[in-house]
Amino acid sequence: MPGVPVLIPKNANTERPKNYWPLTCLPTVNKSNSSTISKRNHKYTDNKNPITREQKGCCRVSKGCKDQLLI
Repeated sequence: MPGVPVLIPKNANTERPKNYWPLTCLPTVNKSNSSTISKRNHKYTDNKNPITREQKGCCRVSKGCKDQLLI
């Protein structure tokens, strides 16, 4: 079930679409499922090590893209 986006105005000029911030609240069930899948994925990658060191940009210990580019 997707979230429902709500547009919040950035300033008093509400005639232009670029003057809005989109805000989407996701259902709690969706957050819970994502958390469970993420934990299982991290547990699997920590134990089985299917990803090489150079490809671990999305893993838990990685510091992101810049860190991976330096490696």
